[in-house]
Amino acid sequence: MNNKKMYIPDPDEMEQLQKDLELAMENDDGKLKILPSRASIKRQFAHFDKDSAMQAQAALEKLDEQLGNTDTTNLSLTYPEVDSFVEELLAVRRANDILSAREQTLKTYANNVISNTQLEPDKTPGELISPKHKVKITKEIRGGKLSIDIDLLKKRLTGEQFDSVTNKVVTIVETTTPDGKMDEVITTSYTVNEKCLEAELLKGNILSEDIFLSSVESKRTTAIYVRDIEN
Repeated sequence: MNNKKMYIPDPDEMEQLQKDLELAMENDDGKLKILPSRASIKRQFAHFDKDSAMQAQAALEKLDEQLGNTDTTNLSLTYPEVDSFVEELLAVRRANDILSAREQTLKTYANNVISNTQLEPDKTPGELISPKHKVKITKEIRGGKLSIDIDLLKKRLTGEQFDSVTNKVVTIVETTTPDGKMDEVITTSYTVNEKCLEAELLKGNILSEDIFLSSVESKRTTAIYVRDIEN
């Protein structure tokens, strides 16, 4: 018979529990064991202070004690063996969350350092180099490329001009239901024909200004990588 009691948080605790707690379970001694969510752990260790540093050290010591204790070839576990396996898994997860949170913080810091002297940080790559470790931390910018927006292009060009530089794509989807009824959906879309566009631009039939004003820039994202200097 299941004698576990339902955990009903106090109204004042509810908001915090919803943010920071993933699971509440009852231990054998009848006390509630509150397991913090992995997201809350990462938020906690994004910035180190004395308390979080001590907790991180404890987590790494726990990992050192538990790592490799599980025989992963044994597929028939006793209850104590399940407990031991879970202890190692939780130790690994907690250490991983702490370390990944710290790694992300350090990468964000590297991005801030590189961007600090740049006039347009969102558009400018850069790097930090450590000759001692033969490592470079690179800030790379992805996106920011111009591509033609078909709807904008259609608005700027005449019908004849538009047809001369685009491919018309007609898609027909037929669906037959078990009772024999057939449904047909026809969609029409357009894509830019690069060769025809280039030819029309060379002829002067279409102005480059129209193409530029019909273009949109893709979203820019920043990524930080740690690489060997040789690479």
